[in-house]
Amino acid sequence: MTKPSQEVEKIEQLLADPWAIDIEKHKPVKNAENYLFVTMKNMFEYWYNDVNAQRANQ
Repeated sequence: MTKPSQEVEKIEQLLADPWAIDIEKHKPVKNAENYLFVTMKNMFEYWYNDVNAQRANQ
């Protein structure tokens, strides 16, 4: 089993505790639909790459 990348670990931590995000550090969202789409796309991309890496190492 491979060690997840730092980006994946950070995403998993944020998903586990969504209130840990400091909203003040982030820019305001101008287009909520686009923000949500891109966020979910990135999350699934990281997940897909992680699953493929695990399959490749088996």
